[in-house]
Amino acid sequence: MRRKGFVEPNNLAEIIQSASRASIPPSMIVCIEFVESSGGKHFDAETNNPLGWKNGKASFPSIPAAIRHVSEQLGSGHDYAGKTLEEKLRVYNPRPYYLVKVMGCMSQIAQ
Repeated sequence: MRRKGFVEPNNLAEIIQSASRASIPPSMIVCIEFVESSGGKHFDAETNNPLGWKNGKASFPSIPAAIRHVSEQLGSGHDYAGKTLEEKLRVYNPRPYYLVKVMGCMSQIAQ
């Protein structure tokens, strides 16, 4: 996250904890934030939505609340439960390039 220039605080502890509870890789949340808002740099701060939930239109009381909500939805939400990571990402954003960008980011983190 430091290497990619994420905004501080980067909420990494919340990402790890929320993703673990939701049984999804923390790198998925990190990479969604990177693709959606360039690591927390470009989003409407009043929404606390650096993950672009609901096309960036959703608002949350805080960024950690957004992380928890998106993690829960990706893990077991109605539209996401029982799907592979790739399928979850296609539901999150159906544009073909989106899957490539997020999965590419996740593979960089894995290295």
